[in-house]
Amino acid sequence: MNTMIRPSKSGAEIPFWPAIGKPGLVPLNALVPGTFQPRLFFDPDEQTRLADTIRGGKQREILTVRHLTHAELKSGSFPSPARYMIISGERRWRSADEAGEPLIEIRVKEYGSEADEAEDAYMLNEARVNLTDIENARALRRLADLKRWRTNAEIGKQVGKSEVYVSDMFMLLNLSPEAQLRFDPKLSKRDGRLVREEGLYLSKQPHDTQNDLLARMPHDLVSSKARIA
Repeated sequence: MNTMIRPSKSGAEIPFWPAIGKPGLVPLNALVPGTFQPRLFFDPDEQTRLADTIRGGKQREILTVRHLTHAELKSGSFPSPARYMIISGERRWRSADEAGEPLIEIRVKEYGSEADEAEDAYMLNEARVNLTDIENARALRRLADLKRWRTNAEIGKQVGKSEVYVSDMFMLLNLSPEAQLRFDPKLSKRDGRLVREEGLYLSKQPHDTQNDLLARMPHDLVSSKARIA
């Protein structure tokens, strides 16, 4: 029996508010998305598939969250029922709403600093969901800045990646805003969705040149240039 669920007299589940480090079952509106959620792109088809597994009882929707701080609660930035910020699991939270589920399972964590929270968010999201390269690059840059990791070698060692991987991610941040949007997984190759090798090729050009190349080149030509760069 799942001890976090407390049935009402009618047998329906009711909220069970958790202690630090313990699981609980809370209303969806008790949660807000993380301020520094690394995911930029939410695929609606993927959300619907996940909602179907939740609706069918095949998916445990355990989210990692933290309490909203007193300052955050007083700021007026969040709706009044909110009590927790999502660190990992926003896709599952969105899909639970689509599935019509009123409650969701969470586990509450505490963090000593914004840098520690960013590190946990990066590790949890990078390991559990398929972030795009540009999402990973932005999250890794923010984490490295907060942790004051100075070299690509140090960053790679801290997050379990190679120095080359870190260097490639940071090169992608040289892409223009328009080019970064081309990593959206909802785009097809025919629509001009970029992959890492193509992004690395374009990142060596000024922004105006990048946008001009994207507008003028057939997508296979971008791919071919990336392979020989």
